[in-house]
Amino acid sequence: MEDRPPDDLVIRARGGDGEAYAQLVRAHRDLAFRVAYVIVGSAAEAEDAVQEAFV
Repeated sequence: MEDRPPDDLVIRARGGDGEAYAQLVRAHRDLAFRVAYVIVGSAAEAEDAVQEAFV
């Protein structure tokens, strides 16, 4: 995976580029999980929330 500027990844992902979308998810999923876990207090519910957020 090569590093690309986030704006480029967002533009490409919005245009249907699945790999760009996957790179964005990989870059942000851990932080999203931690935030969701603090809010819901359950790992399973946090994972569900993150999955829904990235759909």
